[in-house]
Amino acid sequence: MVIQLIWIAVIYGLAIATVHGIYAITYKVKGNSRKEYHNEYILVTFNHERKIEWYVRALWLYAFQKGKTLRILVLDHGSNDETVRMIHTMREWSGLDLSVVVCEGVVNRDRMNGYLPLSGTEGPIWIDLRIPQEDRRIPYVQQ
Repeated sequence: MVIQLIWIAVIYGLAIATVHGIYAITYKVKGNSRKEYHNEYILVTFNHERKIEWYVRALWLYAFQKGKTLRILVLDHGSNDETVRMIHTMREWSGLDLSVVVCEGVVNRDRMNGYLPLSGTEGPIWIDLRIPQEDRRIPYVQQ
């Protein structure tokens, strides 16, 4: 009886080691620096310090629940509040590829093409938070 339990534990341990080994080989291959993203978002902000944390948390929750990797670029249109500082703080804890660019003047898609190189065939999802009701396009955000 005891020997059978030991064999079960050994086989179980080998199965765990095999799964971890396959994961390490498949997903953590050194030299593969290009990361594939499932979705890429561009958020255009202006003085959104009161809501930007909720938007990023909603995107993080979406990515976590769906098992997706997200890249988020925040284009700040010259905010004079703490929006940019908050984004820099959230970049550390969120685990998302989160970056911010402060833009002066007109913010449009043609001008910003170089900031977010696409890794997939689809273009990024543009959400201009300066427009009322546009934030509803962010997963899990309702008003």
